[in-house]
Amino acid sequence: MMALEETGRTPDEAIAAGLRKLGVPRECVLVETLAAGARGVLGLGGQEARVRLTVTPGGERLIRGRTILETLLTLMNIEAQVRAEEQRGSVRLELSGRDAGLLIGKRGQTLEALQVLVGRILGRQVDERTRVELDVGGYRERRQKQLEQVAPRLARQVKATGGAVVLQPMSSAERRTIHLALQGDSAVRTESVGDGRDRRLVITPVAVEACGKHYLAFKHNWLHHPL
Repeated sequence: MMALEETGRTPDEAIAAGLRKLGVPRECVLVETLAAGARGVLGLGGQEARVRLTVTPGGERLIRGRTILETLLTLMNIEAQVRAEEQRGSVRLELSGRDAGLLIGKRGQTLEALQVLVGRILGRQVDERTRVELDVGGYRERRQKQLEQVAPRLARQVKATGGAVVLQPMSSAERRTIHLALQGDSAVRTESVGDGRDRRLVITPVAVEACGKHYLAFKHNWLHHPL
C-alpha cells in the first residue's frame, strides 16, 4: 500500500501536511504516530513530531484517478485543477479553473466521454471495476435539476397528444433521472432504446401502448428538445 512519512511541530500538523501532499481526505489514510514531538527550552532541544500515513485502498483509487485525469488534461493542453473525494463508493473528481468549462461539451457529452475513459484506465490499474464521477463546477447537479423540471412537462405533452416523445441521446444517469422523476405517473411509461451513444429515452402514453399503437407513436412523434 502507498505510505508517506511527514513531520511537523505537532502530530496534527504533520498529518495535515501529509494529507496535502497526498491530496486525499483524512478518512482515506491510516495514521501511525512515530514521534509525538517535544517543545524545547527557550527554543533549544525541541523534537519534531513524525507520522506515517498509509493510504487505504479507497484512498489509493482517489490518488490514481486524480493522477489519470491530470495526465489526460496535460495531453489535452487544458489548465484545470482536480479535487478528488470518495462518495458512496465512487471516485468523484471535481474540476475547476480557467479551462474547466471546455470539458463539459454539448449536453455534457465531452464530460461523459472523459469520465468513461478515466474509469476504464483506473479499472485496469486497480484490477477491479471502479465507478468514476466527473463534474465541472456543479454542472451535473444543475443538469439533474433541469431534467427533473422538464420531465413533468414532457409527460403532460405525451398525455395531451397521445403520442410518444423520443428524446435526444443521453447518458444512462440522465435517462435514469427522468425515469425516476416520472415513475409515480401511471399514465406514462419510460424506456430506453438504441445502442451506444445513440441510446435515447422514450416516454410513451400507457393508453396508446395498450391499444397497440406504440410503434406509430414512436415513429412519428420525435421531440427535438434542447435537453
